[in-house]
Amino acid sequence: MRATANSLLNRRLLTILIFCLVFPIALPSGVGRASPTGQTPTPAPNKPILLTDPVSAPNKNGVMYFPGTGHTLQGKFLAYWQQNGALAQFGYPLTEEFFEPDGPSNALLQVQYFERNRFELHPENQPPNDVLLGTLGLEFHPQDPPAAREPSASYFPQTGHNLSGTFLQCWQAHGGLAVNGYPISEPQTEQSANGKQYLTQWFERSRFELHPENAGTPYEVLLGQLGRQLSDKRGYPYGWYPLFGRAPDYSWISGELWIRIPFSYDGGIAGCSILRYDLNTKETRGHPETDVQVDGPSWPLAMATSVPPYAGDFVVVFGRHAYDDERYIHCGIDPAPGYILDKWQMNPAQ
Repeated sequence: MRATANSLLNRRLLTILIFCLVFPIALPSGVGRASPTGQTPTPAPNKPILLTDPVSAPNKNGVMYFPGTGHTLQGKFLAYWQQNGALAQFGYPLTEEFFEPDGPSNALLQVQYFERNRFELHPENQPPNDVLLGTLGLEFHPQDPPAAREPSASYFPQTGHNLSGTFLQCWQAHGGLAVNGYPISEPQTEQSANGKQYLTQWFERSRFELHPENAGTPYEVLLGQLGRQLSDKRGYPYGWYPLFGRAPDYSWISGELWIRIPFSYDGGIAGCSILRYDLNTKETRGHPETDVQVDGPSWPLAMATSVPPYAGDFVVVFGRHAYDDERYIHCGIDPAPGYILDKWQMNPAQ
């Protein structure tokens, strides 16, 4: 009996030793290249981290901070905001910059949400067209059928709609075609968010509301808060993230989880976790530019697959790429880089 028990114990120890040699186990924080912050990872919070959560004031040159919403504005987006109407035209930022899928190919697009629109960075375009506004008017109001030309109005054959009077003056004074796009409706009475009826006209990138109570002031025509509406529609203030996306510095990544199980041993399963955050490639899994291998003290899948999250789940991880000499649970047949997380949470958008 003792010989049998010793034989079983030796077999288990040998299996674990082989696993550790082939698939290095995650080491405590600080092993490998020292952490630049020295911070200890913390468990996943009870309250989810939101895309719209305020950030701390960075106190950096070239970065504008808005205490009202707790977000920053910098670089090309700051220049565009300042040059094309600033607060009156776009409102306050509601998020930091991040990447979300766009178009039929689901290519990741760098964006930032504001109260009245969404800024988009298009590096494939030459300046000044490398920063564009989202077509949020079309997002909420499909283009109406063409209308008859009115003799006293400016007519746009591209969409078949007229623009005149106070709305025309506002359109011309607030960026014209580049900022607002073509009209996609005729003026019509609609109910606003405050429950009142206003004369409204829709454009590709904006919505104008006529407020007679403000006649003679700069606020006679107000712009709809389409950026806030789209953020709400996508669930960003409520814990939702893009199904596939990331922060520019990879401080968070959202994607679909896939689990590779190299082999099993007596009493458990050893495996590693691949998180895919970009669908814009023909590769399926393990691509170094679209996937990461997740590990860290607060990640429950370091040694077992009996606890959530499960393969196919959509999750959000918060952390950083592994340092060059840092060890983590690694699937040798997958080239995806390591990602050491501090926290993680399920993505309700799945």
